[in-house]
Amino acid sequence: MIAMLSSKMIVKAQCKDNLESSGRHETRRMAEFHGSWKYVSADNFDNYLKEIGVNVVLRKLAVLASPTVIFGIENESENQANPTWFMRTETAVKNAIARFKLNETFKETTIDDRKVDSEFSIEKEALIQRQKDAKGQVSVIKRELAENGTIMHVTITVNRVVSTALFKKIYK
Repeated sequence: MIAMLSSKMIVKAQCKDNLESSGRHETRRMAEFHGSWKYVSADNFDNYLKEIGVNVVLRKLAVLASPTVIFGIENESENQANPTWFMRTETAVKNAIARFKLNETFKETTIDDRKVDSEFSIEKEALIQRQKDAKGQVSVIKRELAENGTIMHVTITVNRVVSTALFKKIYK
């Protein structure tokens, strides 16, 4: 167990060291999100899903889901100023993955099968994701770390609807 924790910490440290050598604050900050995050709780999530047009059946499943979100670098040996990251969302029912570079718009299929233009950026120490759907509706997902990087607070805003969620870092 200790050996597994140590090897994970070494890989993360090497990843962070490689990114820090690039000298880019955004990339260094993004490295702090690297790893697995387990869902703990949410507030007002059903109203958010309703606002973005998710049908009632998918909303009920989503509210019951207990997702794990994993952030990582697509190619761990990639050592550049703006590497390709991934965000994988895993649930018992369905998984989804988004591959992205910071500050670049890309096409994303969300876990609820919506097609959106998405962009990740670092703003004031937070990881911000903006998703724009076919109707022009924009969701802003703000992820902030707390308690020495062991807790991730998520705030999702669309129109005037705000939902929050809490994730806890998983150390395998």
